[in-house]
Amino acid sequence: MGAGGLTLEARIRDGYDLLADSERPLADFILSFPGQVASYSASELATLAGVSKAAASRFVRKLGFENYEAMRRIAREGQGWGSPQYLNAPDFERRPFADALQGHIACETENLRATLSALSPSTTDIVAAMAAAPRIGCMGFRRSRIVADYLRWSLVQVREQVSIFPPPGETISEAASEFAAGDVVIAIGLRRRVPLLGATLKSLRARGVRTVLIADSTAGSLAADADWVILCEARTVSMFDSDISAIGVAHFLSSLLAAALGNAARLRMQAVERSLATLGELSE
Repeated sequence: MGAGGLTLEARIRDGYDLLADSERPLADFILSFPGQVASYSASELATLAGVSKAAASRFVRKLGFENYEAMRRIAREGQGWGSPQYLNAPDFERRPFADALQGHIACETENLRATLSALSPSTTDIVAAMAAAPRIGCMGFRRSRIVADYLRWSLVQVREQVSIFPPPGETISEAASEFAAGDVVIAIGLRRRVPLLGATLKSLRARGVRTVLIADSTAGSLAADADWVILCEARTVSMFDSDISAIGVAHFLSSLLAAALGNAARLRMQAVERSLATLGELSE
């Protein structure tokens, strides 16, 4: 954020009418690819936008920045926050399909390898807590909700009393009130988290609920609010952060829990399969 909390795009739009015709191509370029400000020098960015260095200097001053470096700091904040707009780049739109595919495969493979290979033996403590817990809650918001939904679906195959947190139509407080000491809540906290996530984890831990945070490297101080933390690589070669490693962790935890529960998990899966067959809910 810039002065007054304004984003780089907001400052450009507010000052757009004050820009000369020679400066507006740079404004248009940055509005389309604001993250590029963090990646290039002023002269390089001017070349990309097709304007002169002098026009770029005037542009920076008209927006109220002390210098180009001050403008770059705002762009870096946008990249760190994870906005797809700041992660997008002109090269992404020009890549041949084969190059885009191979880059994607390589990045996703490395994310998954790095994340799973970094898991510590304490992961077995998480699984033990999940096996003993009367209830398990899977919490996530925005894109993290997708991972939380997958985790809940996986866990409910092998044990009872697994819920999504919070359920649709309920507040966080209403849902949190159902959990007590000995229960486990697994929070998915991928980049661009909602502020209530940390407060919710603190509230749950204060009541004796065991908490697990599955997050990326930007979790920062949020990690102190959980009993266990699993960090996932989320690097990307596109405008969207990768979720593959978080899904991989959810899959692995579910598999470990099934193994830990043993016969109880098998009986649960048999019951689910009998119900599916009786109701005919799945086709071949």
